[in-house]
Amino acid sequence: MTTVDKVDIHPRALDADLRGNITISDGTVVHPKCTILAVPGPIIIGENCIVEESAIIVNRRKEPMLIGNENVFQVGSRLEAASVGNRNTFSPKCRVLSSIEIPDDCFIGPACLVAPAFTNPPREDLSERLQDYTQVFGQNSERRIGDSVGKIHQRALLAKHLDYLRFALPKYVKMRNV
Repeated sequence: MTTVDKVDIHPRALDADLRGNITISDGTVVHPKCTILAVPGPIIIGENCIVEESAIIVNRRKEPMLIGNENVFQVGSRLEAASVGNRNTFSPKCRVLSSIEIPDDCFIGPACLVAPAFTNPPREDLSERLQDYTQVFGQNSERRIGDSVGKIHQRALLAKHLDYLRFALPKYVKMRNV
């Protein structure tokens, strides 16, 4: 059985393991060794995102997974969320289940599991939309609502990070034309 993948990558995006109907917008940096699987529905990644090595983004739904602008998926993070807003950070080894909607300015801490609240064990058949500025942290994936303090500095840091990656990665990674 053969599959036909439709991958739309902006010319400045870097390559990785991409399968399915994927759109990567201008300014987004995709590290080598990350995985983006659009099975069965498409994935649309916004502008100026960073998908680091070993990060995994999977759409298990038929509906498109929309990922906003300026999101950072750090090393080993796993995202299966229904949708993602803008300016979110997914820390190393965190996992977001497919029944979760991530709005804007959220932070998911290292090794945290984001599942619908009040389910033990986590259930994928329930859905939940987090609030803006939600922070998930600690061994028990506790939640709190933050504020916008430091967001201007965070955006400036992301811009510098993107500039550096666009400069350094092509020097050390063999690029592949798609």
